[in-house]
Amino acid sequence: MLPEAHETTIDGVPAFWTTIDQAPQVTMTFGVGMRDEPPNLSGVTHLVEHLVFSSIAPLATIHNGSARPTVLTLEASGAPADLTHFVHAVTSAIRSLEDLPESELVREKKVLQAETTFRY
Repeated sequence: MLPEAHETTIDGVPAFWTTIDQAPQVTMTFGVGMRDEPPNLSGVTHLVEHLVFSSIAPLATIHNGSARPTVLTLEASGAPADLTHFVHAVTSAIRSLEDLPESELVREKKVLQAETTFRY
């Protein structure tokens, strides 16, 4: 039998949860991915992932993100209060992306270039 699912909204983002016997975790999934990137902005979804996390660090959660072809996911595990803070911090960071200083954008672009160099 599947556990009962619950729904609410946090900072305008629909949130669904259930009670299970595992460590608490949250996954925020956004329906935009690499397939949505025009050729001249290839990699922008991954850049957004980096900019969001650089805007909210440090966090008391174990967290990671993933830019995939169809979605961008941001996930964390930790204490329930820390996960609530994570969701609020992510939504606030997303709303503030256009206010980031140019230096932050340049720094994260360099990080992505280093990742690409290391990967291949």
